Amino acid sequence: KKELTQALNIIETYTVDTRIQTTMKNKLKVQWNLNSKEQSLDFHGIDISRDGYQIVTTILESSLSIHKLNLHGCNLGLQGMKAIATILISNKSLKHLNLGNNPLSDSGCELLSEALQSNKELEELFLFACGIRVGSMKTLVRVASKHQRLKKLNLRSNDITSDQRTEVQSLDVDGIVQI
Repeated sequence: KKELTQALNIIETYTVDTRIQTTMKNKLKVQWNLNSKEQSLDFHGIDISRDGYQIVTTILESSLSIHKLNLHGCNLGLQGMKAIATILISNKSLKHLNLGNNPLSDSGCELLSEALQSNKELEELFLFACGIRVGSMKTLVRVASKHQRLKKLNLRSNDITSDQRTEVQSLDVDGIVQI
């Protein structure tokens, strides 16, 4: 209950669109009641492109132990990705991260690759339909193959041809990549 209050206060602190703030708070209350053992944040489909990502990163920076974070389709741009990558470097609790259907592109993918080199906890990363091209995808797969705990990397529906897909899959020595 104390952690929920802390998270709600973080959401209240930021001056984002009132509709976004209300939606985030309502989703958080429901999730907290359903997931008492393994805390998760599911902001799927909420446009956090302006200031909303600051709420997410502040919650992750707090003492809350969030295990799953779903930002699928949240319009998370480069600024948001920078913030998430920074958090990912030091976060010790996050196991599952869904950034699917966000315009991350190659720049966001590069930031994520750098963050994964320091992160030791992440087990699943979803980057479905993020506009990632083959060069950045290859870098990410190389980094992921050296990651100690990463078991699943979903790169489906990104901008690559079937020949490029084969090339990327050849880098996946552990069989964790889904393309």
